[in-house]
Amino acid sequence: MRIDVHAHLFSKAYIEALRRVFGNDNSPAGQDAQRLIKWMSTDPRMTDVAGRLQEMEKWGIEMQVLSVPFHGALVQDRAAAGELTRLANEMIVQPARDRPDRFRVLLTLPLQFPELAVETLDRFAQEPTVVGVALMGTAGGRPLNDAAFMPVYAELERRGLPFLLHPISPPGLDCMLELNLANVVGFMFETTLAATRLVLAGVFASVLNAAVGSAAAKLEQKVVVWTDKLNAVAGGGDSSGGLVALADEGLDELAEGGGAKEKAGAEGIKASLHGKNPVWAAIKGAWQAGTPVVRAAVIAAVVSAILLLLLSPVLLIVFLLSLLIIAAVHRARAATT
Repeated sequence: MRIDVHAHLFSKAYIEALRRVFGNDNSPAGQDAQRLIKWMSTDPRMTDVAGRLQEMEKWGIEMQVLSVPFHGALVQDRAAAGELTRLANEMIVQPARDRPDRFRVLLTLPLQFPELAVETLDRFAQEPTVVGVALMGTAGGRPLNDAAFMPVYAELERRGLPFLLHPISPPGLDCMLELNLANVVGFMFETTLAATRLVLAGVFASVLNAAVGSAAAKLEQKVVVWTDKLNAVAGGGDSSGGLVALADEGLDELAEGGGAKEKAGAEGIKASLHGKNPVWAAIKGAWQAGTPVVRAAVIAAVVSAILLLLLSPVLLIVFLLSLLIIAAVHRARAATT
């Protein structure tokens, strides 16, 4: 699959909001923003989703990861930054809702306002096509290793969302306003400086340590709880019944954070412990936890098995062996990618 991970898309409302903020700004950042506003406004590919899909077909691009080079990261006014954030995200989320087979999303965050950034995640991050966020090289004139931004990084870690580092306004911009030097020279320096700051300041290590510490604390709590439960079973009279109930509870907890495979496996084992049919229990578990695609596959497999059983037990065995071979090949491919 050919995936374009650096694809921008804008709405006319977002462009107009940028004009209101930067249209009369004669600073280097304002002048550079006006240059990009002109580009956004005059290149129809930047605002036309249907045209974008045609371009993708033309060049054999099967999927684009949409993002916005966010000039709102330079804005000091909270209300203006919030409006730009909303307009930017609404524009890139909607095409992904309409065509999840062709688009994914890197959300825009107003990092200079950490609480607003977390609110933005609360609003948009539950979208199934959101795969991360895009952060600019600075936020509100502050470097990305500013301590005020740590809660946002911790929230990204908690949600399992990576971030793409994107340039927007490089240091020394006043020397790069001609000859497209900001793009050709400045952008590489801006992202290199930002990434180096994050590493040398220990931001990644700090966030990881916090995440590991939180996971360790939760694990410790679970160990204490399960130790108490095991002691209770050992001290009771009906140890076999208590162990089965404890095993049921543990399997439910393991399956809770998983998908159809985990649920099917847990239900199959539980059925075996209770002397019931594990195959039927596994099918029910996969059905309950499965997506529509998984449920369709379950129906197709059950119907095929019944038909083959009626026609010929030998064909049924061949069918089941084929499923096992397909599953083994799929797992082998997944292990090598």
